Amino acid sequence: MDLLKNGCRRHGILAALVLGVAAIAVLFGFEVLLIRGLGLPGILSATAIRFILGALMILLLLKLEVAEKLGFTGKGLGKSLLLAWPFFLLFAGILALSFISANVSDKGISWSWLLAQIVFMTSVAFFEELVFRAGVVNLVKNGLGASRSSSIKTAVIAGLIFSLAHCLNLIGQADLSYTLTQVISNFGMGLFLSTIYLRTGNLVGPMIFHAVNDIVPAVAVEYLAGSPSASAGAAGGVSPTVLLLETDQTRELASLAAPQALP
Repeated sequence: MDLLKNGCRRHGILAALVLGVAAIAVLFGFEVLLIRGLGLPGILSATAIRFILGALMILLLLKLEVAEKLGFTGKGLGKSLLLAWPFFLLFAGILALSFISANVSDKGISWSWLLAQIVFMTSVAFFEELVFRAGVVNLVKNGLGASRSSSIKTAVIAGLIFSLAHCLNLIGQADLSYTLTQVISNFGMGLFLSTIYLRTGNLVGPMIFHAVNDIVPAVAVEYLAGSPSASAGAAGGVSPTVLLLETDQTRELASLAAPQALP
């Protein structure tokens, strides 16, 4: 374990790349074995696999000592929400249109389907944020440092690793054009989530954003015919601003949202 720790400290970017690719490869391996090989229920098994692997990832990251704290705290969550208000505004609009469309078309809303999607997408966010934010971001950060310029490089590199790791979707026989589109769009989301994590040190916020980013397009595809998923584009536009421009108003709002010490 000491050898792994030293390797992570000396070669942070390489370690981050290996972690990201290996984690997704292991995930796909378990899915192929349990779902396709043994025929276990799809969404139930996929959800359980992600929660279990996420828990194991926590243990691994703590053993490797990639960070003093992974970010499971309320501190910084309020700032995350304030910094990402355009993100929520965008998806609130898509959700509203989706539900209106479902009612107008008399298709109706399947609440059991919606609940299954929420639980599954939450497991996706839990696993991937532990890998790519708590793991990849901290490994890259440890290698580059914590200065403002280093933080920008860290966010970009972590976003690229998050994006490229999705090339492994081809293992699952996904369409090449779909995979390439996902790789490109995921860079924007990876940049956004990495930026939020670097700015706040809070992992809960990125998990929420990631889950919403997956849930809302699924709902839109189900109930809103022909709706585009504009999430990645919005995230790509917001994230550089969040990282580079800390306005007085942002600082004031963040200070108001921060937990106050008890007297």
